[in-house]
Amino acid sequence: MKKKSAENLEQRIKAADPLNFGGAPELDVNLAARISNSKIRRRSNSVFAMAGLAAVGLIALSIGSSQQPKPLFSIGSSASNSITMAENGAAGQQPGQPASEATSTAANDAAQGFAAGKMMMPYVSYQYFGSEKLSQTGSTGSVYQFAYNGNPKSSLEDFAKFFGLTDSPELQFSDEFSTSYLVGPKDYTSATVSLYTSPGNTGWNFNNPDGYVQPDCIEKDEFGCTRWEEIKADPAKMPSAEEVTKKLSTLAKIAGWGPSNFKISQTRNEWGVSAAATLQLDGKPIAIEIYASWGQNGVLNYAGGQLGQLIKKGSFETVSAKEASDRANDWRWSASAHHSLYNYPELAQPMLLKTSPEVSCESDCQPAKEFKPEVKNVELTSARVTPVVVYSQTGSIWVVPGYLYESEVGSIAVIALIEGVIELPKASEAEVMPLDAGVSR
Repeated sequence: MKKKSAENLEQRIKAADPLNFGGAPELDVNLAARISNSKIRRRSNSVFAMAGLAAVGLIALSIGSSQQPKPLFSIGSSASNSITMAENGAAGQQPGQPASEATSTAANDAAQGFAAGKMMMPYVSYQYFGSEKLSQTGSTGSVYQFAYNGNPKSSLEDFAKFFGLTDSPELQFSDEFSTSYLVGPKDYTSATVSLYTSPGNTGWNFNNPDGYVQPDCIEKDEFGCTRWEEIKADPAKMPSAEEVTKKLSTLAKIAGWGPSNFKISQTRNEWGVSAAATLQLDGKPIAIEIYASWGQNGVLNYAGGQLGQLIKKGSFETVSAKEASDRANDWRWSASAHHSLYNYPELAQPMLLKTSPEVSCESDCQPAKEFKPEVKNVELTSARVTPVVVYSQTGSIWVVPGYLYESEVGSIAVIALIEGVIELPKASEAEVMPLDAGVSR
């Protein structure tokens, strides 16, 4: 066998490797050639030479097959911010204001609040550990992406028609991160509906100022009103349960949801009516919803939610509830189960820390001592298997297998997938800033 024959063998090995995404590790052609060009003529040695070639090929195949599949998506280093901004807009965001600008404004406001002398910190830091009663058997679960593939302006026109608005969609703002369209007056003096879209997330909001009843002031002092007129909902003006169900079902249809994969819940009290269409997966609620509310006068004042549908990406292995319990201490594995599943025990009030707003950093300022909260070990006593929602680095919405743990301090949800299915950020990418930013003399 000549050197050229050995090179052909290498090519056949690469072509035969089903997991060869980037090319198999380089085969030592010179080694193969030296083996095949051996002058030893004994048959037994010829067989040995061929066995040597086969061994080299098997090594190459083995190394190539050990390559890990590419993760489905990467978790964002500030997932909680992504969720908040996607569902409610950035903190302090004004209508038409880009989220990035609003986030900067909110950060400045927070800094000013700290300088004013107060910030909230918990008494204790929790260190979770799993009960020995937790299951130690893994399983499999399906992963879904909640994605929108429609035309934003067309969907917005459908929403506008539903709410009785006749204006055409207009571009509200657009940057490298997101685009928003609006139907209705830009000063929001009457009903409006808007739709915002980003590479992985599309949502909509309806607002109607006519549905917010403004109470009269009953008592005043030198600073303003101290007591307002109490206005309770008029039951005769409230929409019927059937009407609420019909409206939420229509909104879910416009949003691209399937006709049978959601459930509608309603709440009626002295302030009006609120309702939610909750997306379901295998009969279990998911933290993806469409909301609507009616004010005391029976007028629809708000509605909003996400557009899209669940797209299955495959089934993957999960770790046991016992093994996953350690993830409760690592924010990168955190996720959101549906709010109806959480247990909220009464906890001690958070501690109010005070700085000294009169301190000036113009001279002899010294870093404040770092506050170290008490560490409390908390046992996770039980675990429920449930789909949980996580946001990717690009803001796309994913539904993955998860565990919802119970403990004396409440519920906590984590991702149940084995490592490697999704890419986690580095632990240092979003750590909490230490409490040493203050100053003292």
